[in-house]
Amino acid sequence: MESSFKQISDIHFSLHSVITRQSECTEIDLKELFYFWVSGRSVKEGEDYRDIDWLTSPISRTDFPDDITWPDIIDYAEGLPCKKLSLSQTENDERKILRMDTAEALFDRFLHEGLSSEQRNSVEQTWNHTFNAFTPVDYDNFDYTLQGLSPTYNGKKFSLHEQQKKGFAYLCSKGNGLLAYDVGVGKTATGIAAIMYQLQHGKCSRPLIIVPKAVYSKWIHDIRELFPNVTLNQLENLNKDIIDDLRMNSVFAEENDSQLLPAASVSICTAEAIEKIYFSEESCPFLEESFNHIITKKKQKEYFTPSAGLSLEQYVFFEELGIDLLLVDEAHRYKNLIKKVSGSGYSEFSRLGFGEPSSRAVKMFAITEYIHRHNNEKNVFLLSATPFTNSPMEIYTTLLFTSGNEIRSLGYKDINDFLNEFAEIKIEWTVNNKNEVVRKTVMKNFRSLDALQRIIQNYIDKVDAEDAHINRPQKETHVIKIEMTSLQKKIYDAQIQRLTEAPGLDAIFSAMNTMRMCLISPTLVKDKNIKVPDLSQFVTASPKMLLVCDTVISIYKVKPDCGQIIYLPRGVKEFTAVKQYLIKNQIPEEVIGMMNSATTESRKGKITKAFNDPTSPLKILIGSETISEGVDLNGNSLVLYNCMLGWNPTEPVQVEGRLWRQGNRQKKVHIVYPLMYNSLDSLIYQKHDEKASRIDAIWEYRGDKINVEEINPAELKFDLIKSPEMKADIILEQRAIPLKRELKIIDESRSLIALADERSAAIYQEMASLQNQIDQLNAEIQAAEKKNEGMPEAFRHLTELVTAEAIAERKPLEQALAAKKKSIALIQANLQKKIGTQYKNKTECLAALSRRQSELEQQIELLQQDRPKLIQEFSAQYTQQKAQLQSIPKLVKTLSKNIIENSAT
Repeated sequence: MESSFKQISDIHFSLHSVITRQSECTEIDLKELFYFWVSGRSVKEGEDYRDIDWLTSPISRTDFPDDITWPDIIDYAEGLPCKKLSLSQTENDERKILRMDTAEALFDRFLHEGLSSEQRNSVEQTWNHTFNAFTPVDYDNFDYTLQGLSPTYNGKKFSLHEQQKKGFAYLCSKGNGLLAYDVGVGKTATGIAAIMYQLQHGKCSRPLIIVPKAVYSKWIHDIRELFPNVTLNQLENLNKDIIDDLRMNSVFAEENDSQLLPAASVSICTAEAIEKIYFSEESCPFLEESFNHIITKKKQKEYFTPSAGLSLEQYVFFEELGIDLLLVDEAHRYKNLIKKVSGSGYSEFSRLGFGEPSSRAVKMFAITEYIHRHNNEKNVFLLSATPFTNSPMEIYTTLLFTSGNEIRSLGYKDINDFLNEFAEIKIEWTVNNKNEVVRKTVMKNFRSLDALQRIIQNYIDKVDAEDAHINRPQKETHVIKIEMTSLQKKIYDAQIQRLTEAPGLDAIFSAMNTMRMCLISPTLVKDKNIKVPDLSQFVTASPKMLLVCDTVISIYKVKPDCGQIIYLPRGVKEFTAVKQYLIKNQIPEEVIGMMNSATTESRKGKITKAFNDPTSPLKILIGSETISEGVDLNGNSLVLYNCMLGWNPTEPVQVEGRLWRQGNRQKKVHIVYPLMYNSLDSLIYQKHDEKASRIDAIWEYRGDKINVEEINPAELKFDLIKSPEMKADIILEQRAIPLKRELKIIDESRSLIALADERSAAIYQEMASLQNQIDQLNAEIQAAEKKNEGMPEAFRHLTELVTAEAIAERKPLEQALAAKKKSIALIQANLQKKIGTQYKNKTECLAALSRRQSELEQQIELLQQDRPKLIQEFSAQYTQQKAQLQSIPKLVKTLSKNIIENSAT
C-alpha cells in the first residue's frame, strides 16, 4: 500500500477513534465541533447544542431512526449506556446498535462537510501521523549475510530465493512480525534464517521454535539441513526426561548462568510443550496487567502458577529457560485468545462474541508478553499462511502477539478500543426459535479499512505464491451438486424441524452436526427414531461418497501413477469402509493409504514418501484433518476431494495447499467439492467463498469498508429453512423501506413548514411591536418639529433636544427591525434549502406533499399483491434447480472425463 499523504476526502474514522480522542487534547475538539454542527447552534454565541434547530441544522429528522434522538447520540459519544427500562434485553440491544450506526453516519458526514480548512488540515496531520508513519523495511541496504547456511538441501543445490531473503529481512528489521506466506512460498526456511540472523548478530542468545507436533520432525530435519553446525536442543513436548536432562546439564555447564538452555543455541519444542511452562512470582504482576481485560485473576493463577501437586520434573519456569526470541509456526492455532468483550465496563460490543479463551492461546500470549517485556518489545516471529479469518478479535490477538505494547500505545489498550475504531455492527434478518422472521445484530463490517490495513501491514508480511513468483500448477475447482436420497431427506427434514423448535444453541449445534454427518453418509447418524444402514454401507448409502469413490476408481484406471486425495475428517472405521469399497471395485490394496490422528509420525512419513514417489503403487490417500497442515503431498498429485467443509474458511485453503504447491509434477491440479443440493453443504461452501474474498480484501485496498459477517451455525437457520413464503415477506418488507422513508420525509417537510410559520409569526409579531414603537417616535419627532416652527429662537433648543432623543431611541429599534426582516428571509431560505425550491408558495407545496403521500401509501398497499407471484417464483426456482441434478453414474462419467482430458504432466 502506498504511504502517500492521505487527504480528508479519503479519511474515515469512528467517533470513538484514537484520532477523535487525540483531538480532545489539542486546540480542536472534534466531538464538540460535531455537537454544534449537528445542532445547528453557534459555539461563538454559547448556545446549547443539546437542542437541534431543525431549520439551521445540516441534517434531517429522517436521519434518525424511530426511537433514536439527538440526546441518544450525545450519550453514545460520551460513552453512556443505552437502556430503556420499558424495553427487553433484545430490544435494548437493537436500539443500542441503531444508536451507534446513526451516530457514526452523522460523524462521518461532519468530517467531510462540517470542518473548516484549518480543521481539515489538523485532522489530516493527526491521521497521517498515527496511521501513515510506520517505518518501511529498507530491503536494498539490508545485510543478507548468513554464516553457516548450507549450499545444499537433501543433496540438491540450495539457496534462499528472493522472497525468503526479503522475509527474514522483514522480521529482523522490524524486530517483530508475522510472515503470512502462501503455501509453497517457503516460510519454514525463512523463519529458520531469521532466527539464525538474529543469533549471529547478537540480537538473541537462546531462540525457541514452537511447532505443531505433526511437523516437529520435519523442522528438525530442515534446521539440520540448512544450518548443519548449529547447536540444536530438541525439547519435544518437555516431558519428564527432557526436563531432568535440562536441569542436570545446566548444573554441570561450563558457564553456569542459572539458565537451563545453553547460550548460542537454538531450541525447538512442540505446541504441547507450552502446557509444561509456567511463570515465577516476579513475572505475575506485569502478566496480570496484560490479561486484565482477557481472563480473571483466578484464571491467571491457574494458567501461570504450577499447582501444589506438580513436581519439579513436571514443569519449568519460562524465566529459567532463558529464552529471548520466539518463533511460532502455524500461529493461527493460538488466535482464540479473545472470544468476547469483557472487562471494559459498558461497551457497544458487550454482546459480540461468546466463549472462553483457549488455554494454549492464553499461554502463548503470556510467553510473547514476557519476550517483549525483556527484549525491548522485540523478538517475536510468527508464521502462518492464514493468520486469521475476518474476526476483529482474531486480528487484535495477532497484533498483540506480534507488536506487544506498541499496539496498545497507539490507543488500542483492549479489544473494546479496537472494536470502537474498526468494527461495525449491523441488524440482520434471521429466524427465531418460533420460526418467525426477526432482526438481530451481528458483526458485519470493518470500517476505517485503510487505517486497519496500514497497522496490519506494519506487523504482517502477506505474500501470495504468485507475488513470490512460485511456479505452482494451475488449479481447477469442480463444485458438484448432488441430490440427497430419500433417507437423507427424512433425516435432514427432522433436523430442520428440530431447528425451528430448538430454544438454545446446544440444540442448534447438535442438529447441525447431525445434518453434516447425514450429508457425508446416513450411516453416521444416531437417531433412535430413524433406522439407518450399518457402517459397512458407509459408501453405498451415500451419494457423495459414491461420487468420490467411483470417480477415484475411474481416474485410477486411466492414470494409476497420479495421486488422488480423499479428504474426509472422520475416523478409522469410516476410512476402512472407504478402503474396502475401493478394494471391492478392483483397486489393489497396496494402492490405498490412510492417514489420521492415530497414524504415527514414522508411518506418516513412509506414507507421504510412497505417495509422492511416481514409481510407488500407493496413489490413493484417505486423510483426516491431520493432513491439513505440514504434510506435502505434491509429488505427482492430480485430484483432491474435499468431502466435508468445516466452519473455518481457512481450512480448505490449508487442505488445497497439500497438492497445489511448487514441485508437483502435474501442470494442473483439480479440487472437487461434492455438495448435497439445497443443504448445509451448499450453504457452507457459499459462506466460505464469500469470507475468502473478504479476507483477501483486508490485504488489498478496495474502499473503506468490507463485510465480515461470521459463519455462525445459529445464524444459518434462516438460510436452511427453505420457505418461499418467508422469503417473499422479507423481500416485500425491504421494498417498503424506501417508500416508508419518503413518507417520513413528507411528514418532516410539513413539520418544517409549520415550524417556519410559527417562527415567522412570532417574528412578525415582534416586528409589528417594533414598528409601532418606531411610529410613535416618528410622531413625537414630527410633533416636536411642528411645534418648533413657531417657537422663538431662544427656546428651540428644548424641542431640538426632544427630537434628538427620539431619533437616538428610534435607531436601535430600526436596526432590530432590519435584523428581524433578515431573520424572516433566513427562515425562508433555510426552509427552501430543506424542502426544495420547486414550489411557488406554501399552498402549492403542501398540496404536492399530500398528493405524493397518497401515492406512496397506495404503493405500499399494492406491494402485498406481489406476494403470491414471489412465492410462485421461489417455488419454481427450487423445482428448476432440482430438475437439473444428474445421477451419480452420469456425474462420475462427466467429472472423470473432465479431469482426465484437462490433465498433463
